[in-house]
Amino acid sequence: MSKRILKLHEVEARVGLKKTFIYKAIQAGTFPRPISLGGTARGWVDAEIEKWIDERIAAADTALGKHQSWMQRKPTAPAPSSKEDM
Repeated sequence: MSKRILKLHEVEARVGLKKTFIYKAIQAGTFPRPISLGGTARGWVDAEIEKWIDERIAAADTALGKHQSWMQRKPTAPAPSSKEDM
C-alpha cells in the first residue's frame, strides 16, 4: 500500500467536514493531527484519515444495533381482513 499525504482540501472532501470543525476536533483529540511538511505546510497521513473514517462507521453501526436500522427492516404486511368482520 502506498503512503499518501493529503492536503486540507482533500481531507475536507474525504470526510465531508470543513476546516473549522476539523481543527476543533484536532484540539479535542478526536481527529488525526497533521504532520509538518516543512515551513508552514502541513498534511494528513491518508491511512490515519481512513482509520478515522472506519472508526466513525463502526461507531454508527454500533449505535444502529449492528447494521439494523429502521430502513433495513422489512415492512409488515397488514392483517388480511375477513368478510365475517363486516
